[in-house]
Amino acid sequence: MKLYRFLTSKDDNDERDKNFEKLPKEIQKKWIDILDEVRWLDVDYYGELFHKYKGDLETSMCICHDSYLKHIFKLKEIADEGLDAYFKIEDISEEVLYSKHDTSVYGDKKDIVQRFLDDYIIDNIKKDHILDKINLYGLESLTENDKRILRDEPYLSNIEL
Repeated sequence: MKLYRFLTSKDDNDERDKNFEKLPKEIQKKWIDILDEVRWLDVDYYGELFHKYKGDLETSMCICHDSYLKHIFKLKEIADEGLDAYFKIEDISEEVLYSKHDTSVYGDKKDIVQRFLDDYIIDNIKKDHILDKINLYGLESLTENDKRILRDEPYLSNIEL
């Protein structure tokens, strides 16, 4: 499973909905079924990092298999037809697993995002990730949770630490 962050222009959401509603009902249902297979977090966040492309940007995160990504891209293509919409997707899986993702950029949504990231880490972290992190960043980069994983102890939420 991978963790992706989506940045989209928020002010185009009504037009996206109209484009989606133009699709036949059976196609709409197919897309909804696909999206229901994915874990989503929508964050209405207006911080400095994502502020002002064309209006404010909306941040979403999803946990899914790579195979779902092509479906998500196709849906975005349909929804954004005729729009001057901004859309960016980033694979933040390793950044999160290596404890390098800066959650402070989410302002007052930081704890909500951290819980989502913790769920991803708990379901996906392996000792190999910790060993790769040591190779990339050195022993001093290890967090308390990294050490717990290496000792076969359960991961603790970063909010609890």
